[in-house]
Amino acid sequence: TRCADVTGVQTCALPIYLKDLYKHFDLDAPSSEASTISGQILEIAKRIPMFGEEVKDDYFNYKVLSHSRKQISKIEMKIIK
Repeated sequence: TRCADVTGVQTCALPIYLKDLYKHFDLDAPSSEASTISGQILEIAKRIPMFGEEVKDDYFNYKVLSHSRKQISKIEMKIIK
């Protein structure tokens, strides 16, 4: 993973695989069709979130820092549990 040392708030370039992130923190992976954090964010938001918009799952808060019309390319993430 590109930001496996997440403690507090971390800026991350994507892609980062969900199973790797959750395994790093010894968490149960979410029941999601997505394989990456970007996919997880899209699944939760049901669209590409705008710059600065935040999306949460059970363990992390994701803030979109960069995106195009088709993909999220950079996020800030914070563990919340």
